[in-house]
Amino acid sequence: MKQLFWVTFGSVGRNLLTVLLLSLLLPGKAQWLSQANYDLSLSGTIGSGDYAPFWMHQGRRGTQLYLPDAMHLHGGVVREYRDTTRAWDLGFGVNAWARTARDTADILIEELYVKARFQFLELSVGSRAFRTGIEHEQLSNGGFLFSGNALPLPGITAGFDRFVTIPYSFGYLQVKGAMTHAWFTDQQGYKNEWLHHKYIHFLLGEPLPVRLHARLDHIAQWGGQSMRPGLPDHPSGLSAFFSVFMAQSGGADAISTDQTNVLGNHIISQSAKLEADLGEWQASAYWQMILEDNPLRLMGFTMNAPDGLWGMTLHHNNFDWVQTILYEYFNSTDQSGNYHDRDGIVYGGADNYFVGVYPRGWSHQGNTIGTPFIPSPVYAPGMPVDSLANRVRAHHIGVEGGHGAFRYRLLASYVNNYGKVGMPVHQVVKKSQQYYLLDMSYSLSRWPGFVVGLAAGLDRGEVTGNTTGLQFSLRKTGLLSK
Repeated sequence: MKQLFWVTFGSVGRNLLTVLLLSLLLPGKAQWLSQANYDLSLSGTIGSGDYAPFWMHQGRRGTQLYLPDAMHLHGGVVREYRDTTRAWDLGFGVNAWARTARDTADILIEELYVKARFQFLELSVGSRAFRTGIEHEQLSNGGFLFSGNALPLPGITAGFDRFVTIPYSFGYLQVKGAMTHAWFTDQQGYKNEWLHHKYIHFLLGEPLPVRLHARLDHIAQWGGQSMRPGLPDHPSGLSAFFSVFMAQSGGADAISTDQTNVLGNHIISQSAKLEADLGEWQASAYWQMILEDNPLRLMGFTMNAPDGLWGMTLHHNNFDWVQTILYEYFNSTDQSGNYHDRDGIVYGGADNYFVGVYPRGWSHQGNTIGTPFIPSPVYAPGMPVDSLANRVRAHHIGVEGGHGAFRYRLLASYVNNYGKVGMPVHQVVKKSQQYYLLDMSYSLSRWPGFVVGLAAGLDRGEVTGNTTGLQFSLRKTGLLSK
């Protein structure tokens, strides 16, 4: 493998970093620093096999190297909104990694952003990790469309940073939403390739012991000038943006399929979640699905209704050792049938999840943006593929708890892989894989802010192979300045 050294972010990152540094030099910088938190960590992984254990590098926002023996040094400073007494507030975040494994070394900017809030409106500029789903943040495998598996894209986001009560609903109906314009930084076949994302999230019954969430996400990959022979250019002007925003067909400068369908690679996600407070227990059940083709219908009535992510959690307030239990079932094998069109008849099937006109598919910097159970391109090094497979069935279990300064998290995943849409029948052979992780940490009382960690991972199967690994870590957090 070649020696690597790159900083992910380009000129946008350098300009934003300049803004951050200048902001700290302005009058009042002491107040900014006193309200900021720092996070430093050092970790080392040792293992066998071709890859590090799955859950040691997947589901980590693309920050962990996939090789079995690696070192990671992390440093970050984050200032969250603190002043709740005034209408506006400012914040920023910087998270960077130095990583090395075998003959590979790189520096990675995970987050670099500034944000501002006025009342309930927020504007964020830069590369920032957003919470983009309704699943459990620590135990879930991640959402179908967004999972926290890939490096955040730099961009501009405007919207509601928290739930806002809809007038005349007596506080029982709340809403939040935002729109993002972002860009891919890995240039896999295209430069100036963009992402459009908007969502709206409703919450019904917040004052009640039973609450219902409903969320709709719309994303589109669009634009881009070809960097490889045989790849067509895609329109990226203002008129193209409006076509993408409204999910309309492209003009004469678009490729033929975008003229007959819609401009760009569009995915719709629908999510629903029911929460209930039952004395000392809290329970939730949720359902997520995606659409990659017309017709657009409500979840449960779509052509690909058998596909989706179903999950449930159970949490107890006063039982330390087993505080939260999670179970999830994931299926992506239906894909609206085997045929999109045949003999001149359009069926609208063969959705081919996370695959489109862009070579990387629905991924960024080598990792799938959606569920990691659809294998990331990193598992096919040197091959111009978006994913090894996208027909998957999986069962996933998560448990967390602890006592005093000790915390643990246990993940177990059982995955069956059935290849990809379009594969000849004789090539589709079920392959099975299991992924296990035990992640433990202990806070040192004699040294406040210090946490030592030990994680053990075990993979067995035919998809990503067999591997065993251990990870040791030391972390220090605290206020940057008092």
